[in-house]
Amino acid sequence: PKFKYSRLFGIGLYTLLELCQPEATQNRRQELLTQVGNLLKVGDRCTKDIDLYLSNLEKIEQGRQMMADLAEAERKKKAKAAPQA
Repeated sequence: PKFKYSRLFGIGLYTLLELCQPEATQNRRQELLTQVGNLLKVGDRCTKDIDLYLSNLEKIEQGRQMMADLAEAERKKKAKAAPQA
């Protein structure tokens, strides 16, 4: 009765599911989260929080890749300009 759901709880729950059943988490993520959410009585809120978390992880990875691409382009630019000097 004193349980209070939080986003961190939802993310931790997803992480546990991912560690226990990685292939099931990839293939049936929505179904698993709905079942667990209903069992713990946290409902749809948990699913929405986890979707937001995964979306943010994807954006972070895209940002890292963009930074790596920019750094590589800068290195190539400097390498190309160095012999001319």
